[in-house]
Amino acid sequence: GLLLLPTGLDELVEVDEHDRHDLSALRWVACGGDKVPLELHRRFQEILGWQVTEGIGMTECSHYASNPPFGEKRLGSVGRATGRREIRIIDHTGDDVALGKTGEIVLRSPAQMDRYWDNPAATADALRDGWLHTGDLGRIDADGYLWFMGRSKELIVRAGSNIVPQEVEEILYQHPAVHLACVVGLPDPHLGERVEAYASLVPGVEPVPSSQDLRAFVADRLAAYKVPDHVFVLDSLPRNHTGKVDRHLLEQQIADDVANVSASREASGEVHA
Repeated sequence: GLLLLPTGLDELVEVDEHDRHDLSALRWVACGGDKVPLELHRRFQEILGWQVTEGIGMTECSHYASNPPFGEKRLGSVGRATGRREIRIIDHTGDDVALGKTGEIVLRSPAQMDRYWDNPAATADALRDGWLHTGDLGRIDADGYLWFMGRSKELIVRAGSNIVPQEVEEILYQHPAVHLACVVGLPDPHLGERVEAYASLVPGVEPVPSSQDLRAFVADRLAAYKVPDHVFVLDSLPRNHTGKVDRHLLEQQIADDVANVSASREASGEVHA
């Protein structure tokens, strides 16, 4: 078996190794650390003939939810609470949200930490009345499956409306030409934040979609306030030391990229809609 981050899973299905090597002994692949796009699930199953086991965990408590390794999975979810773990979804007041609504994931586990070393302030913030506040966003469906929706610090608030970047990214991943996607917020004096997106394309894809094509693709599938103002197409998206798309780096460069587009349009006399 293998335990991979989504980026490692993506590399596994993208390279030609499976054409040149016998993978028949491989029986189980677990993936966690970030959301696994549904298109990546589909590509893996097409190649290997069976499904990835998606789960979730954190250093403070080990794993706490998983799909069954050899049973029926709910693709796109991170599964149900494992062992004696308890999971709740709460709002900013600490109250439980309605079933199916997005909020912060809090949990209680016999394996969770009792404190951060020499950091009582961080401990008090994370551990409250025995519950570990993860800082992650999620929702629980009627059958008890947890759906990871991103991290609270990544939430984009546009004119008072909350936008989860992973929801917009999942739509971009539905486009057959998109290989990787990352959605970030850009500070805006009027709206609070604006939605912006980056994408890299599948090598050799034809026809090659433009930034406007990708934006229109999202606009056909999401509410208008969630649609990125721009979709910047790059040859590749930057990765951090763990192999994940470096969202922080893209957040740092987005203002410059938007300014460059605006300057280019102004110079050409194009009116931005």
